[in-house]
Amino acid sequence: MKLQKTAIRKALKLKRDEFIKSHEHNKEKIYHQVSKNLLEIIKQNFLLKREFNNNILHLNIAGFSPIRSEIDCFTIFDYLDSHINDHNDINDENKINQQQFQQIQKQIKLEYSLPCHEPKRSPLIFRKFKTKEDLDQGHFGVYIPKTEQEIVIPDLILVPFLGFDQNLIRIGYGGGYYDTTFNTICDNQYQNHIENKYQVQVSQKNQNLIQNKQLDFQQKQQEQNIISNQNETKKYNENQLQNRPLFVGVGFEIQNFQDFLPTDEFDRALDYILTEQKIHK
Repeated sequence: MKLQKTAIRKALKLKRDEFIKSHEHNKEKIYHQVSKNLLEIIKQNFLLKREFNNNILHLNIAGFSPIRSEIDCFTIFDYLDSHINDHNDINDENKINQQQFQQIQKQIKLEYSLPCHEPKRSPLIFRKFKTKEDLDQGHFGVYIPKTEQEIVIPDLILVPFLGFDQNLIRIGYGGGYYDTTFNTICDNQYQNHIENKYQVQVSQKNQNLIQNKQLDFQQKQQEQNIISNQNETKKYNENQLQNRPLFVGVGFEIQNFQDFLPTDEFDRALDYILTEQKIHK
C-alpha cells in the first residue's frame, strides 16, 4: 500500500502543479469560488446553530500556509473578511435562515489561526494570529505563528490535500499530522497533549469546549465505518457536527481522484471538501 500511495501522491502533485500553471490568468476567480463555497459552509453550520454573545458570534478558522501549488488560505481569509456578514449570497434552501438572521442583526466575527511545526505523527497545535507580523517563516517559506501567540481550539479546520475521493477521504504528503490530530481528539487526549507539552492550563471555557468536541467526536467515530475491501465510508449526521471542529478540505476539482483511495486504520473522512466547482459532502 505504501508504494501505491507514493505513486498516487506523485501523480496528483503533478496534476495540481500543471493546473495552477495553466490557470495563472484566472487564479483569483478560482480562489474566490472556493472561498464562496467555504462561506456557505460557515453560514450553514454556524449561523443559527451556535450561541451568540450580544448578537456577535466569534469563530476561529484554522488555515495553513501553502506549500508549492497548494491553495492559498490567506487569500481565502481576505475574501471571508470582506463577505462574512453579507447575507445576500445565502442559497435558496436557506432563505428562511437569512430572514431570521437579518431580523436579529447577528454578526459573525472571524479570527484565524495556523498550525505550528510538530514532529511527524504528532497532533497539530494551532495558534491565533491577526497579521503576518505575528508569524515567522520556517522551512519552504511556510508561515508559522510566533510562540507567544495564543493557543486556540479552532471551530473549523481547513485541511490541505494532494487528492480526495467520493468518500471524502484525503491523501496528503504522508506526515500524518491531520490524521493524528483527528485521532487524538477521538481518543480524548487532545487537551492533555496541549497542557502537558506546553505547560499551559486550558481556560474553563475552552476546557468545556474541548470535552464537548471530544465526546461528539467519539460518537462520530462509532458511526464511521471504513470498509477496506468495499471502500465505503459512512457519512456523519448533521447533529454530530455541533460541538467539535469542522474538518474541511480545500483544494481544486482537478485533485478529485475519481476512484477510491487506498486507506488504512488512521485515515478519516472529512466533513466537507471544497473546490472551485463543488461542495463535496
